[in-house]
Amino acid sequence: MNCLLAWAWILVLQACASRGEPGRTKEQDDKVRKLIRQKKEGLGKMTLHEWQVLILFIILILLWFFKSPKFISGWGGLFERAKISQATPAVLIVCLAFLLPREYNAVESSPGLLDWNTVEKRLPWGVILLLGGGFALADATKSSGLNLYLVKQLDALKSLPLLVVSFIIALATTTVTEVASNTATANILVPILAQMSVSLGSNPLYLMLTAAVCCSYAFMLPVATAPNAIVFGASSMRTADMMRAGLVMNVICVLTTWGAINTYGSLLFGLGEFPVWAGGQPSSNLTSLPPPLSIS
Repeated sequence: MNCLLAWAWILVLQACASRGEPGRTKEQDDKVRKLIRQKKEGLGKMTLHEWQVLILFIILILLWFFKSPKFISGWGGLFERAKISQATPAVLIVCLAFLLPREYNAVESSPGLLDWNTVEKRLPWGVILLLGGGFALADATKSSGLNLYLVKQLDALKSLPLLVVSFIIALATTTVTEVASNTATANILVPILAQMSVSLGSNPLYLMLTAAVCCSYAFMLPVATAPNAIVFGASSMRTADMMRAGLVMNVICVLTTWGAINTYGSLLFGLGEFPVWAGGQPSSNLTSLPPPLSIS
């Protein structure tokens, strides 16, 4: 739904930006097609190097998917004494990329599919540090007791209906993720909301799902997320242009997420029931979560 609405909003922006400008001629369209055709022909056929990288990527996806699928027993169960995380297959594939040669030649040696010079120059170290900083910040928030302090400060929300609380959480999360990375925002807010939900006597998934989804709604600023910065740097748009387009998308996505959580999301995940695994006791505030909203 959000993708369709985003596509419609981009069409509106494009129509507004092109108002009063002459349309493209057939010669201009032919030039664009010719340029695209030349670029495609310049790629040539896939080399052995590229085929190996593609196969390794497919193997990585399969290892992730079949590690512990719910419908069958996965390969992760073969290592009962070792802790297998999602990073294990990724590290394995990276090691194979360093070990496998680009060309198989019995006469002379060939460099590996991946070398350290490429990693050093092409790997976005800033993004890795940003992600690691988000995990470190979340751990510091928990170990310092800041999460408990924030939970106490949010006690004022107990007097509000859960529908209003979830909308406030969605709006606040979307605002925070505009100036902080998605990972840092999720790592900080989700544990806090889990404890807050128990104190409210509501299903923790109700607020956690809302915040986790809204962490991805970073549309307004180049610093909000790495893709925004890449697009902003490669284009000629201004910050005001991104903010004008992103503000409307933020409002749209907050409303659709809030509506989805309180309609079919409540039915799919049983958000109106207090789960046993959450601990604590359900309070009367749990009844403030109404049945799924009817859409006429």
